[in-house]
Amino acid sequence: MKIFLFIALLTTTSVLPQDWARAIYSTNEKMIEIADLQGLQSCGVTNVSGKVTKVKVSDISAAITVKREDDEKVQFYIPLNRVRNEDRGPMFHHLVTKGNTVEVAGYRCTQGSPASAFSIRRVY
Repeated sequence: MKIFLFIALLTTTSVLPQDWARAIYSTNEKMIEIADLQGLQSCGVTNVSGKVTKVKVSDISAAITVKREDDEKVQFYIPLNRVRNEDRGPMFHHLVTKGNTVEVAGYRCTQGSPASAFSIRRVY
């Protein structure tokens, strides 16, 4: 009976894997892209390419400003809850740094508020 109870408990208890963001590195070990920062949402999608002009990082998120070629500045919120600890350093040292040209795709659920990024890619 104890074995049956143990097997039933083992099969009903599932350990859900963490859905981590997917980081892509170049051959010289520099982060060049991070995707799947959040799951699917039913909001409008925005895609901006430009230079990073401002970066502000906290423990749970980051706020960046991207300046497009037409001098328009677009703000993005980057959720960090799905970014692995070992990818956070390279993300802010190689990818999302002032002066880098990036392409950011994000969800804009509320007009006038920063879009929430779901992928960031370095543009050379």
